[in-house]
Amino acid sequence: MTHRTSGAARWFTSASFAQWRAQIRPGSSYTLHSIPTAAQAFVLSGLVYASSPFLLIVASSPKRATALAGTMEALGCRIPLFPETAPVPQGALPDLDLAASRLQIATALLRKELPGLITTPAALRQPLPRPESLQASTILLSPGSPADRKSLLDKLTTAEFEQCPRVSVRGQMSVRGSIVDLFPWTAAFPLRTEWEGNTLVSLREFDPVSQRSRGILSSITISFLPPAELAEEESTTLLEYLPAERCRFSVGADPSAQDGESLEPAPDFQEHDFLGLPREDSLIREGRWTLFAAELRRWLAEGWEVGIFVNNEGEEKRLEELLAAERIDTTRILWIAGALARGFSWPAERLTILSDAEIFGRYQTLPRQGKQTAGVAEVRPVETAFAEWQPGDFVVHLQHGIGRYRGVEALPEGDGEALLLEFAGGAKLYVPIDQSYLVSRYVSGSRRP
Repeated sequence: MTHRTSGAARWFTSASFAQWRAQIRPGSSYTLHSIPTAAQAFVLSGLVYASSPFLLIVASSPKRATALAGTMEALGCRIPLFPETAPVPQGALPDLDLAASRLQIATALLRKELPGLITTPAALRQPLPRPESLQASTILLSPGSPADRKSLLDKLTTAEFEQCPRVSVRGQMSVRGSIVDLFPWTAAFPLRTEWEGNTLVSLREFDPVSQRSRGILSSITISFLPPAELAEEESTTLLEYLPAERCRFSVGADPSAQDGESLEPAPDFQEHDFLGLPREDSLIREGRWTLFAAELRRWLAEGWEVGIFVNNEGEEKRLEELLAAERIDTTRILWIAGALARGFSWPAERLTILSDAEIFGRYQTLPRQGKQTAGVAEVRPVETAFAEWQPGDFVVHLQHGIGRYRGVEALPEGDGEALLLEFAGGAKLYVPIDQSYLVSRYVSGSRRP
C-alpha cells in the first residue's frame, strides 16, 4: 500500500544538514543553485521540519512552484502555493478559484498559521486587500463558541451575499429556519451552519452540486471581502502579510539571475545520471533497467534507505512485480505517493530517492497551478457536450451563473483555447477547455432564463 513519508523528519537530523541549516539568518535571501534541482524540494522540506524561520519560497515560474508544492506535500510537508492571477481581458470576469485561494492564504497569514509558502515573482507583485481591511472582514466560526447569528446574517447582507433557495456559487447565502447556508469567498466548499438561538451547534461543508454533506468541521475562518478589483489606495501586496523574521529562497531561475547568497558547503546530493539516458531506443531502455536493478541491489546490500515516488498504486504494483522477478526484496523500499520528475542520492546519509518516471524512462506530468486548492472543480465530472452547443445558447457556469455561450476562441494570452461566455452587462469569461466541466447547458421549462 502506497503511503506518505510521515517519518521523513529523521532524514534532517544529520550533522551535515544541521551545519548547513545553521548558516541561515532570518531576514536574509538565499539561492539553492548549488543543490541539484531534484533535491531542492527535499531540502526545503527539511527546513520546514526543523522549524526554521518563516520560509518564503519564490519559484521562477508557476510550473516550478507547482512541482515544488507537490513534491513537498508527498514528503509530508504541506505548505500552500500562493498562485498568481492570470491577466483578465477588458470586460471579462476573474478566476474566482484563484482569487479565493489568494484571500484564503492571506487570511491564514494574518492568523500566523503558516510555516511558509511557495509563490512566484509575479504573484508577489499582484494586489491584495490591505491587512486591516481583510482582518475587519474576517470571523471565526466554531461550534459551541460564543457567536451571534444575527451579526453573521447582517455581515452577509452588508457584504451583498445573494439570498437564494440553494447555495452553489461563492457569494450566496440561504436561510431556512435554524440553518444558514453560505459560500464564503475564501472557502473551498459552501458551509452549512445550524443554530440554537445564538449558539452554533453544527458546522459542515457540503457539495455545491449534490447539496450533500462532505464532513464536519471543528472550525473555519471566513472572510466577507469579495475578490474584486482593488483601487491602488485600497491595495497592497503579499509582502505586507509576511512576518518580518523570514527567509527567502529563490528556486529555479538561472543562477546569475537569482537574488541571494548560496549557503556553502551544501549537503552532497547527487542526481542519478545512469537514469538520464535517452528514452527512444529499446536497447537503451533495457540497459537503463539493468543499471537500475544493479544499483538498487547495491544500495540495499550496503544498508541504504531507498524511497520511490509512484503516481498511484498501479505503478507501485507494477514495479514490485518487476523487482520481484529480479529477486529484490521490495519490503525494504519506502513507497511514496506523489509526482517527482527526477530523484537523487545523499551518500553521506545512505539515502536514495527515485521516481517511477525516471525508472520507466518517461517525463513526469505535473499538476497544473491552482489544483492544490480543493474546490468545486474537483467534484464535477468532465463534460464535453459543448461541441453540440450553438453560439447564443444559454448556459450555466457553476461559479458565475447563467450566461450565453459565444463559441470557442483562443485565450487572449495565447495559451490554448477556451469557451467564451457572455454575462449581463457584456462581461466576458474565458473558460479553458480542460475546465469545461464547470459549464452546462441551461435547462428550464421556459424559453428564456
